Order: sequence, then structure tokens, then C-alpha cells
Amino acid sequence: MLQYGHMKNNMTVSLELSEQAIAKLKKTYRQQIQPSSHPYMDALIKIDGCTISIYTSKKVVFQGPLAQEMARLFQVDVPFVAHIGSDEVGTGDYFGPVCVCAAYVDETILEKIQHLPIKDSKLLTDAQVLELTASLKHHVPFSLVVLNNERYNLMHETDNLNQIKAKLHNQALMHLLKKIKQTPLVVVDQFTPPATYFNYLKAEPYVVQNIEFHTQAESKFIGVAIGAILARAAFINSMKTLEDDYDVSLAKGASAQVDDLAVTIVMRHGWPTLDKLAKMHFKNTQRVKARVDELQNQ
Repeated sequence: MLQYGHMKNNMTVSLELSEQAIAKLKKTYRQQIQPSSHPYMDALIKIDGCTISIYTSKKVVFQGPLAQEMARLFQVDVPFVAHIGSDEVGTGDYFGPVCVCAAYVDETILEKIQHLPIKDSKLLTDAQVLELTASLKHHVPFSLVVLNNERYNLMHETDNLNQIKAKLHNQALMHLLKKIKQTPLVVVDQFTPPATYFNYLKAEPYVVQNIEFHTQAESKFIGVAIGAILARAAFINSMKTLEDDYDVSLAKGASAQVDDLAVTIVMRHGWPTLDKLAKMHFKNTQRVKARVDELQNQ
């Protein structure tokens, strides 16, 4: 039985789970299990964005901003199907590249990685992402595409962000299908309607077809979750390389702190350097330009 509710702007989801699903949940988040004095509570799990209460009646309550997403992971025991999952990282960050990774998982690979704490990458720290990546690379076939900022800015003169993402996903999927020499289920974390996705690719010489598009696919398909982890690791490493190469300090996102860093970069190194570090169509650039003009006119 599935129930939804809202509490103080946070989603609450109640499920009745099988013993197998509960065991999987407790194993996945064993390090996040907290003590509880509730007489009928089997386990209390607290993770970023969600609190999970497991009761002896097999009722499980997920509460928090990520409640619905987390509940979906354990709601139904769906038979595993070999698949490719593709996801991207970096599209919301002013600094750094866009990284897309497609990863293939079958039953043999799944058996080799089942001991790893693979989950939604948003619930992992950078250190955990890098540690997982070191293990996953030995077992999971994948294709990674990293679009640096200069190339991104050039592409954005004719293509919008979603069109760029579609081209990167298509490239990653094409390379991985050639590598594994199979045609399994292909899943892409949906960022635009399927018809629009394929319309973006109409001029491409080869387009991977028969794709399933799912929202929140990272929480539904382990291949997508792995793709997201590998893409995020590439983004983390790329940011570190940029910092070392240009002797600058960078930050994620597109906040006021990011604006401050961009102003410093322009004042010290000039606009051409920012073009190599940032996605120049972001609104941050307008704010940075105004502040740089103000400083230079003082």
C-alpha cells in the first residue's frame, strides 16, 4: 500500500515493503542507521534530504524533500534487465565542463558491484564519488564525453543547452554500443520530451534509437546511477585540473560566490581566461561584466 502526504513542504511517502526490500534498504544505508526509542520501530535511517522510518509491521515511511525519489527505489521489486544508462553533470554549474557518461550493466557486472554503495549521486560526497569511481571503472563498460568550456561556448552560439546535451548523450551512447557490441535497453535521464530530443539530432549522421526516457532515472536504473557517478567524478577531476592549470579557485553552482570568483578571474587574467573556465551564456556573466566595469571605472 502506497500513501503520499505533505508535511511542512516536505513530501511524506508510506509503503508496506517485503522483508527482502527492507533488508536491501537497511543494507544500503547501514552506516546511516540511527538509534530510536520507538517501541515498534525496526530502524531509523537519516540521510541528506530524507528520513526513513522502518517499523516492525513492515511499514516504511520516507519523509523529506527526496522522499518520493527514495521510496521509488524500494517500492517494487522489479526484475533486473541488462541496460545502458546515461546521465549528465555540470549543466547547472557556471564553472567547469559538461560531462555525460553512459554505463552498461548486466547480471554478471551487477554481481561484481553489488557490494558497492551505489545510489543517487546527489546523496554522495565528492570523496565517495571518487572512491566509487575507482572501483566501478574496473567492472563497468562506459563511455564518457567531457565538453570543455571553450567548445561549449562555441557550440552554444548555435545550439541551446538541451540540444548540446542531446548531442553529448548520443555520442556517449553510440561509442558504448560499439564497445559492448550488443543492443540492450537504453535509458536516458529525461531532460526534454523524446520528440524534441530526436529533433535536436536530426542533422547528426548517426542517432541511437529505441531509447527509454525516464524522469529521475538515476533512482530507477542502476546504469543511470553509475553513469551519473562516473560523470560527476569526471567533473570533479576536470575542475581540479582547471584550478591547477590557471591557478584559480573555482566553486560549483551559479551563486553570488561564483560571481565573486569570476570577477577576480577577469581582473587578474582577463576575459579570455574566463571563457576557458565558464559557461558564458549564464546570467552570471552579465553580473560579472557590470561589476568589472564598475571596478575599472573607479
